[in-house]
Amino acid sequence: MTIATVISITGQAWARDADGNLRELRVGDTLQEGETLVTADNARVQLDFGDGLGPTVIDGGQQVAMTPELDAEQPVAASEFSALDEDLEALLAAIDEGEGDLLDALDATAAGAGPGGGADGGHSFVMLGRIAEDVNPLAFNFEGGELAAIDFPEDVAELEAVEEDEPVEEPVDGAPEAGSSAAELFDAQLLQEGGSVFTGTLAFDFGPDGAGSIGFAGMDGTTGQVGTETVTYSWDAATNTLTATGPRGELFSLVVNPTTGEYTLTLLDNVLHAEDTDEAGIELAFTVIDGNGTPTDGTLAVTFFDDMPTVDEGALGEFSLAFSVNEAVRRRASSRVRRRPGR
Repeated sequence: MTIATVISITGQAWARDADGNLRELRVGDTLQEGETLVTADNARVQLDFGDGLGPTVIDGGQQVAMTPELDAEQPVAASEFSALDEDLEALLAAIDEGEGDLLDALDATAAGAGPGGGADGGHSFVMLGRIAEDVNPLAFNFEGGELAAIDFPEDVAELEAVEEDEPVEEPVDGAPEAGSSAAELFDAQLLQEGGSVFTGTLAFDFGPDGAGSIGFAGMDGTTGQVGTETVTYSWDAATNTLTATGPRGELFSLVVNPTTGEYTLTLLDNVLHAEDTDEAGIELAFTVIDGNGTPTDGTLAVTFFDDMPTVDEGALGEFSLAFSVNEAVRRRASSRVRRRPGR
């Protein structure tokens, strides 16, 4: 009858029968009832007893007899491994009674040629055989106690609910806005008192990030065509002034309020217009920067006219003038007139 199967061998191992014959073992060999497993020094053997458990490891220098008790298919009587034998029952009865010496309830140990006892007498080790106790799973009570029957101490501080912090939304970077504006200057107004001047406000919006600044700094050092002349633009950050200078000198200037966008455009010299035209136009680029430094660009279109602005005749209404003549003054004036000879 097969007791175990060899599933791993390190070193050498043999199976010895009742007559003392040795059979060297290999992986896959079986050990029969009545044989003894013999392992060489430093050897290691793993056996599968077919009991559904993990493999059993036998180290080197061991001799293990294959008895029927090792067969997983052989039933074992409960009396062979029961912990409630006669001696234990007598011991438990003596404990319950609480009288006398417990050692009086046990049989005296037999003397033998075995190893000596421990330093204080008795055995130096204890060997336990297999034990098994039947447990009825239905005998356990897993019902919990009722919450109403639990008493809590009154001096326990109540736990305060911790409010979770609301997630902080990261601010969204807003952007300013800038549009297109228009202005007009007239050469003929240079001859009038006050000159040719235009005032207005640039089209812009700083946006949700708040006020920043407005200016024409981006045009500093650039050039452009005004009429028939090429001009160079210069920006003065201290006075927020943009100046256009041509071959004949300064042509016009623009002063802007960096906070409100209000500007004043002044013509400093007449524009040299192309032949057969009375108009010349340019575009000036300005930059709007919001409170956190985000920029955007807009434009100011300037038109230069050669003539004075005219009045539409259709807009004029009829009117009358009344004159009065003082006769006394008229007679005195006429009496003083001297006639030249021959007249």
